[in-house]
Amino acid sequence: MSGGKIIPIVAAGDQAVRDDLHVAMEAAVRAAGAQLNAALNPVLRRIATLDARVDRLERQRDNPRKD
Repeated sequence: MSGGKIIPIVAAGDQAVRDDLHVAMEAAVRAAGAQLNAALNPVLRRIATLDARVDRLERQRDNPRKD
């Protein structure tokens, strides 16, 4: 699309329609964000669990028990 004009979706004078479109787009982005957050939460929890396990194993390695 080099050199082409951008054709406005809504006429410049129709502010109400543009506002409605803006509100709908914001709602769609919020919904997508919520879905992404829900999908990532279990992954992030697992990463945190593994990170804590690595930290514990590194401490054990660096400070072995002297029985």
